[in-house]
Amino acid sequence: MNAKGILDQLMKQADSPQAAREMYLASVAMIDDDNSMERAWLDQLSSALGLDSQMARELEHQVAESAA
Repeated sequence: MNAKGILDQLMKQADSPQAAREMYLASVAMIDDDNSMERAWLDQLSSALGLDSQMARELEHQVAESAA
């Protein structure tokens, strides 16, 4: 399955704003932000889930704080 197909499936499973945020949080926790391909995936995911850039940054900050 290609990235577009995976994003489509995730969008369908995100049946609420809370579910979208939780999916994004889980992805952020698993992805290496220094890897440009993984960063691109997060950007595509946040867009597909309907998260604006400010919300995505806030969620990424939460993950970074919990990992510290």
